[in-house]
Amino acid sequence: MASCKDPEAFLAKADEVERLVKGIIANDESAIKDADAFIAKQEGTPPGNASIGVDRTVISSSKSKPQDQAVPPELRAMERDIEERHQRRLEREARANEKKAAGNAMFAAGDFEAAVRAYTDAIAINPAGVALYTNRAQAHLKLKHFRLARDNCDTAIRIDENNVKAHLRRGLACQALGLHEEALASFTTARKVGTAKDRPLVDKYIKEAERQQTVAAKEIEAVKAAHSGVDPDLAHLEIAINDMLGSDSPKTAAALSAAQALLTSVIRQDLFRAKGGLRVLEVVGPQAEANHEQGDSKSDQHQAEPDSKSGKQQQLVAAALDTLAVACKGNDASARAFFALPETLGLTLESAAHDTLMPNAVALLTTCCTESASLTVGFVRGWVSGSFASNLAGIINSPSCATWQAIDATVAHRLCDAAVAMLCKPNQSSENTTGALDWLAALLQDDRARRHVTKCAADLFGRVVAHLDATFAAQDMAGLSSATSVLVMGCNHSALRNHVAKHCLPSIMATTLAAAQILKGAKAGSPAQVFAQGASVACLTAAYNATGDSASALQTPEWLAMLAQHLGTTTTSPVAPMVLNVLSRICKTEDGVAYAAKELPQLVETIIHHAAVTDLSVQKPAARLLAQLARASVACRRRIAAPAQRSVLLDLLKHPDTSVTGNAALCLADCCHDSAVCADLVGTDIVATLLDYAKQDKSALQGNSAIALARLAQGHKAHLLRLKELRGIEILQSRMPKP
Repeated sequence: MASCKDPEAFLAKADEVERLVKGIIANDESAIKDADAFIAKQEGTPPGNASIGVDRTVISSSKSKPQDQAVPPELRAMERDIEERHQRRLEREARANEKKAAGNAMFAAGDFEAAVRAYTDAIAINPAGVALYTNRAQAHLKLKHFRLARDNCDTAIRIDENNVKAHLRRGLACQALGLHEEALASFTTARKVGTAKDRPLVDKYIKEAERQQTVAAKEIEAVKAAHSGVDPDLAHLEIAINDMLGSDSPKTAAALSAAQALLTSVIRQDLFRAKGGLRVLEVVGPQAEANHEQGDSKSDQHQAEPDSKSGKQQQLVAAALDTLAVACKGNDASARAFFALPETLGLTLESAAHDTLMPNAVALLTTCCTESASLTVGFVRGWVSGSFASNLAGIINSPSCATWQAIDATVAHRLCDAAVAMLCKPNQSSENTTGALDWLAALLQDDRARRHVTKCAADLFGRVVAHLDATFAAQDMAGLSSATSVLVMGCNHSALRNHVAKHCLPSIMATTLAAAQILKGAKAGSPAQVFAQGASVACLTAAYNATGDSASALQTPEWLAMLAQHLGTTTTSPVAPMVLNVLSRICKTEDGVAYAAKELPQLVETIIHHAAVTDLSVQKPAARLLAQLARASVACRRRIAAPAQRSVLLDLLKHPDTSVTGNAALCLADCCHDSAVCADLVGTDIVATLLDYAKQDKSALQGNSAIALARLAQGHKAHLLRLKELRGIEILQSRMPKP
């Protein structure tokens, strides 16, 4: 390039080549023809004989010439330059992707500020990365930096106007800023550029944006009406709201009373919401809490005297709660807005922990749960008498409640935090702790709540186990059940289950063993026996859920002896079904079966004894256990198939429950590895029974029955002849899966 005699001519030629390359990349027909003429001119070839081909950045001329001779030096230099730029871009993208991955990890961990910094570093390396801007926008949304989130989305849209995430997140940012028209426009664009897979989510956002736009319009209308003088009471209400949100307590009390009296129509409720009236608890609540704590710290002598100041503050909070209930009654928009205020919701929940404020807080929550579509109408029908926490648990568990999971994630998290705070409050009464545990167990039915409490798992489950120990010592069955319910529900999340297995299982096992000791000396029907049986079931359930697929922690002599004790008492014991389930968990592996068979010599006979009862809750785990034992141990097979025991197995094959018959067929199939067992079954109707099941269109039962028939036919000729006589071979072949 430096040897070029005419630099200006060379630069002009380079510009021309650049123009042609861009045209070819854009598949511009005129550019391709111009390039054909350009190459022909350079090579002295007639235009019609030049051939243009594109290989990323290389333009090749006539196919009849080698490439190194055909490509002009200018194009070769440009090729090298483009290749170098390409490599540098790949390196930049790789470094930016490392920063992006770090940001994603921080975002997943909940450290949104660190995620923003990581995405910013990535953008500095690769300013054209669209995903970097949309990811940073999402982190800003979590931090409630809505303007920054919108700005990042705008940048992403300038780079790629068809990016669905950019339009969606811009809409969310605008919605949070109160720019409802802009939000709706962004969501509408997202629907236009998105795929069919995106539409359900986008339509949900559009519907909510339209709702918020309508709500905002009503609020504007209410404010205008208040200033127009058409309804003097609207102006009076606005004055009351301003006084109510002030710092003057006497004015606040009078304003709350006035507001309650004036909130008699939807337009007045809309004005109350528009002017920030729903935040009144944030004004009066902290003052009341501070005074309440101050009163708690006084000496016993002073506590015996009425604290007038604290009492007035409590009355103020009660009035605020009542005013909010009136403001939200019959108004879906206000009820939704109430649940969208985490601080107000939190103060309401904390108020409910105080005996004097509980009725007011419960009434407010009842009103909002009833009116707000986000919690579904009829949500409060499960409300029962008792403490607030138990009431909330009753709502969540109520059969009449369609689903509580429809509530916003922020509200779900706030409910969890409030339950944990109540549980962790010092000097909490046993009744209140039990109520908080009921509440938490109900919340932990939802995976959002389970994920949310992982951050405080150590403290939370430490307190749960402490409550378990305390309620067992006090023989408080309600408290013990509440504690084990939290452990069981927490085990539905892998991280929480691992924590329970590692830190809580020893205490659960110790409590279970202690309950078994109480049962040894308890009289039949006595309160001690009833408590010990209930405690055993609750703790065994917790242990079963905590061990997951690996029950090696339960393989101790003391534990198996305790299980045998429960099974040896009576087949009608309420503990028996859970004991059999735990044994089934232990026997999922060959090592577990070997250990159980070694520690419990009469294990097979005991299980068969329970399988013979008519209680399905006992027969199902018993049949499953027999199948596990027969699969893993030759010695167990022989004992199951012994003449004295075999009749129970044959009866299970005729059971109406398919899970029982399926496990019985599988157990028999393994027992039929022994030809002596097959010979003993000659003359029974076993072939006909299994063939009936093999005809059914139920894969597990059908498959297990077919396996048992095959083993019988292999084990004794009489079974094969009987199978042929019943045309069983043709039936089995017709049931075989098609290749």
